[in-house]
Amino acid sequence: MQVVQGMARVLAGLAVCAVLVAGSARGSDEAKPVNTEVSLRAFLRGWAAEAGDAEDPSTQYTHAWVNLRDNGSQQVVVYIEGPRWCGSGGCVLLVLEPHAESFRIVGYSTITWPPIRILRRVTNGWHDIGVRVAGGGIHPAHDAGLPFNGKKYPLNPSEPPARNATGESVISTAITGEEPGQPLWK
Repeated sequence: MQVVQGMARVLAGLAVCAVLVAGSARGSDEAKPVNTEVSLRAFLRGWAAEAGDAEDPSTQYTHAWVNLRDNGSQQVVVYIEGPRWCGSGGCVLLVLEPHAESFRIVGYSTITWPPIRILRRVTNGWHDIGVRVAGGGIHPAHDAGLPFNGKKYPLNPSEPPARNATGESVISTAITGEEPGQPLWK
């Protein structure tokens, strides 16, 4: 009986791997498998813990899968809220790309507000990301375009290379700011 249960666990593990491989091969219009969401939460928890978030129950995140490279691959934009991540100028935005069984950071921007948009403009093969910049002494409030420099998106949307993107053509709104956040540590 134990051998049969062991084989069932192995087969279930292989099925999960097949779902992950199939999910990574599908186009951007396909839903992400549940295990990718689990991997995302695990990555965010590890990253937040390294950054000093001691399992603060008020930390929340909102995320959206997007295609920033126009090649069918998917990346994820993550808006993180909580006392550790926000100030009067906004909260943290992460741009992640799946890498092996986890993620790599291709953007970490502070003082951002939703809506988080994917702009039509492409820089170094990646779509620019639009964020709202307001508060924290920033006047006037405006939409900022974050260009990809070949390695990452900029840290501060209120300084160059970020630019005023008010009125720029938008492909999609990834995060409106109306979505309920998911607790990171629950």
